[in-house]
Amino acid sequence: NGPIPIVSRKLLNGTANALTRTLDKFFWPEDGVIMFDYDPAPGTEPLGKQALIAAIRSLDPQLEKAAMVWRPSASSNIVGEDNKIYTGLRNQRIYIQYTNPGGMDAFVKNLFMSAWNKGLGYIFITASGAPLERTIFDMAVFSPERLDFAAGGFCGKGLKKQIIYSNFI
Repeated sequence: NGPIPIVSRKLLNGTANALTRTLDKFFWPEDGVIMFDYDPAPGTEPLGKQALIAAIRSLDPQLEKAAMVWRPSASSNIVGEDNKIYTGLRNQRIYIQYTNPGGMDAFVKNLFMSAWNKGLGYIFITASGAPLERTIFDMAVFSPERLDFAAGGFCGKGLKKQIIYSNFI
């Protein structure tokens, strides 16, 4: 068996035994880990770690005691050589172990509606004026072909990423 190359549709025919990173090639298993990507609404103060965890747990009884891992996103906690903070804790991720034989799509849609019902949703207006529904977590990551870009960010000269380790909750 071994590794399978994942390529663009353009390169698919020229690569032996390859797959495209498209929805028709990937699926949600019944058991796994899902990632909640938290980006605070523009112009708002970001939630702290404990407040974010409590908000996510409030969305569904299954999440109240679920095993979790929390970590700041790569764009959080950037400091200068003089320890001046350029970005503090903003974007964050929570990883949760789940069992969901009923289907991930329905589960995530219910979480989305629960977030709105609990006042954790907002409308974001794009540069073109289009209204987009947003909640405490980014719905775009809940598609099985999406990758989680969780590595540290590359910082320019004079900047560094303050290391904050993941916590098991």
